[in-house]
Amino acid sequence: MNVVAIDGSSSFNNITITESAPHRFQVTEGGNGTTTTSVPVVSSNLLGTIYLDGGATPVIDNVPMTLTVRGQSLAIQGIDVDETRITDTLQRDTISVIDGQSIYGIVPR
Repeated sequence: MNVVAIDGSSSFNNITITESAPHRFQVTEGGNGTTTTSVPVVSSNLLGTIYLDGGATPVIDNVPMTLTVRGQSLAIQGIDVDETRITDTLQRDTISVIDGQSIYGIVPR
């Protein structure tokens, strides 16, 4: 995703979130096995790895978050970045923008 300050005061940054190894997250069906308005809801609590601006080395790994898919809607929520683990202040300031936030998108069919 591309992130920029809402006042446009800084350049944009590209933040990439991947699932940490072993890439086998548990998926839970929402609503106790039911669907909401005929749209299935599935979610997973996972640990993510976050990269900045296309770098090959992650800024931080093992970041807890919840991934939820409702039909074609995607939500990444409860992102819990331990900012004390990021020693580079520029990287920490950039990644702190998503800490505790919810990110929404669309899953193409």
